[in-house]
Amino acid sequence: MEKIKIASGDFKYGLYWNSGVITEFINYDIPIFLRLSGISSLYPFFISKYKNNFFGKMIEFINNSKILNRYFFKDRIYENLYNQAITLWKLNRKKQFEFESHKELEKELKNYFGNIKIKDLGDNFEIESYDILKKEIYYFKPEDLYVDALLASFSSPPFFKYYEFEEKYLIPTAEISLCPLNIEDIDIITSLECSLKLPTPKNGAEILLFSFFLRKKKLFDIITKDKEVLSPLKISFESLSGASYNNAKKLAQMWINKKMEV
Repeated sequence: MEKIKIASGDFKYGLYWNSGVITEFINYDIPIFLRLSGISSLYPFFISKYKNNFFGKMIEFINNSKILNRYFFKDRIYENLYNQAITLWKLNRKKQFEFESHKELEKELKNYFGNIKIKDLGDNFEIESYDILKKEIYYFKPEDLYVDALLASFSSPPFFKYYEFEEKYLIPTAEISLCPLNIEDIDIITSLECSLKLPTPKNGAEILLFSFFLRKKKLFDIITKDKEVLSPLKISFESLSGASYNNAKKLAQMWINKKMEV
């Protein structure tokens, strides 16, 4: 059976949804290749170590992480997207442009992942980022540390600035297009955030955020035009919840039953 190539990105809200899709392919023992960006870059370690149980172990890791817990909006400062914009607006007046420090996150990640290299996690995935200096896609190499790939993958404003790595200024490509940018050879794209709808903006900060999100959504629509996209038709549940995870599994199961002999 040929590998199904899946592209998964998103910033935060798609974590449960994308996990549900990928879990269903793993449950059917369907070989997969993952091209990842943004928050989805957490998957390789937990899949390689825990396989079918990767999702629960990943959430356990996040819940025990001081920085990522805030990054996942457990803190009131991160309650919703518009609150982020308004808070950052206030912080900027004090010349502080990011919520979090790479140093603190790097310390946490190294304590958990150590010096694991990309090659130690297998060859069934790629982690895609974007170098804003050279204006080109960068893929982390087998000898690169997994921690470096994660730090670049989490460098989404307003949480973190770009990640400086080997004379590159890296951000996740999911910050540009919601999903990885290079999807020419990809079979399926999974995303929840392409279905998000922001409320009507009420002030300058909200207008900027609204416009930025619309640009990412428009680019996602363009590059995925002729591709299979697994996303909710509408979001009638909390995105970071078991309902999101289970709905994604159901949709993936329907796709598998329709497209494959399993």
